[in-house]
Amino acid sequence: MSTKSTKIMFPGAVIITSSNVADSEYEEWNDGPYLVGDTVYLPINYGEYEALTDNTNKQPNLNPTDWKFLGTTNKFRMFDQFLNTQTVRNGTIEVNIAAYGAEALYLGNLDATTITIEVINLDILEVIETKTYVTYRDIMDWQDYFYGDWLDDKVESIIYERTTLSQNIAFHIIIDNGDNDVKCGIFTCGRVKVLGNTRWGVTVGAIDYSSVVIDTASGATYLSEGNYAKTLDVNIFARTGSANAVYKALINARGKGVVFMPGKYELLSLYCYIQKHETLVNGPVETAITCEAIGLI
Repeated sequence: MSTKSTKIMFPGAVIITSSNVADSEYEEWNDGPYLVGDTVYLPINYGEYEALTDNTNKQPNLNPTDWKFLGTTNKFRMFDQFLNTQTVRNGTIEVNIAAYGAEALYLGNLDATTITIEVINLDILEVIETKTYVTYRDIMDWQDYFYGDWLDDKVESIIYERTTLSQNIAFHIIIDNGDNDVKCGIFTCGRVKVLGNTRWGVTVGAIDYSSVVIDTASGATYLSEGNYAKTLDVNIFARTGSANAVYKALINARGKGVVFMPGKYELLSLYCYIQKHETLVNGPVETAITCEAIGLI
């Protein structure tokens, strides 16, 4: 039976050293005074806010009755740990990120044609790894172009695992979409823990957050489309001798956004939280671990 190593990535701290995405168009918040409707940018959390009241010396993130949070500024949306908020720029997004000790990275909710990743050793200031991804398969002929499913096959997330061991590194990432707007919903990177092996039988699904809305005047109902969360149920097989370490790794993932990496297929990769896991010690050689993960949006 074919098997593939199942891994989990724990996001770590990063420093964004440069980006070609513009900063917020709003002025940075200060003590004020501000009038209702004024908009500001708060660097401490990269947030943009609109004044709900006339106020002075009311820091926006600490005074929700005085300020409405509009969202993370465009430049930092790909770093806010939400998939459905995207950094958008025409043509290309190019960023440099210092990430000491990171062993892998994840880019999700992408709209791009190519992604190029360089790993830079900051001790010697040299590129030590390079990888380019093309997000759609080759088009076979004109019939495939007009009627094929190549757009449906377009890659929307990637996981890149490093091949070198240097700790003091940075990532140089170029996400390109030609003349169109390029979009990236999330970047995260960190250390990787091997849990065991996954065999065929992985279950992939989704939780739909659409809702039924009732028109109170007419009583008519209609469906309001909402976001959805991808789900993943996986059976992991580990050596019984390492079962305790795997159990602790899954416990350490509790309450955190992590990247689940059960195999090489994009369909099986997930930025998620671990909702539930159970361990069955089958015998002295092999232990089975069932794991349920729900995607973060």
